[in-house]
Amino acid sequence: MSCLHVENSLKGQLQIDGPLSIGMILKRGKARSLDADLVETLWELTKAVYNKSKHTIEDTYAEGHMFSIADSLAVYLICRTLGSRILKDSGITTKYDELVFDKEFRAA
Repeated sequence: MSCLHVENSLKGQLQIDGPLSIGMILKRGKARSLDADLVETLWELTKAVYNKSKHTIEDTYAEGHMFSIADSLAVYLICRTLGSRILKDSGITTKYDELVFDKEFRAA
């Protein structure tokens, strides 16, 4: 799901619609507009995590398809960082200094 955030952020920035994976998006001509370092990082993410996390139901318990909790947290943080960078390049930003919850919820 973390990689899906990156995938959808890329689709938004490059104005691509359809069921394309990160690798398929990077192979398209529109991806040439992306920063070279970002593209290299996305390819590494695709090879190391994204492709390995896709599997059929029958392969769910096969070795190599499962990630540790530490792996999952690391990938989550990496994908959130990459997604934020892609969204920022698209002109979509978030103000992290604003309160997310209202005062009542925070006091509880």
